[in-house]
Amino acid sequence: MYRSKNWKLVRSISLILLVILLWCCIDLGMNLAAAMIPSMNDGIGCRSFVYLLLHGDQNWSLEAYWNSLNRCCYLTLLVLFENIVLAILNIWKGEK
Repeated sequence: MYRSKNWKLVRSISLILLVILLWCCIDLGMNLAAAMIPSMNDGIGCRSFVYLLLHGDQNWSLEAYWNSLNRCCYLTLLVLFENIVLAILNIWKGEK
């Protein structure tokens, strides 16, 4: 019983983390797209809550936007893979 509760807690936390990371990727991607369209901005603007949280209010550049999005996407893929493995393990444990 104790292991079952811990297993569900780990899966729940992993799924919540995946949702948060997906939201961060979307936010950073929309900010990068807006920064690449010069007619939308007078220079490079920052509309991303996540980017401001990560980098603060300075050193905005397209390269910094791209690096932030790239890292977030890799982390999201890693957590997605973890969720897939946890789901497979859950199915495998349920069949035994």
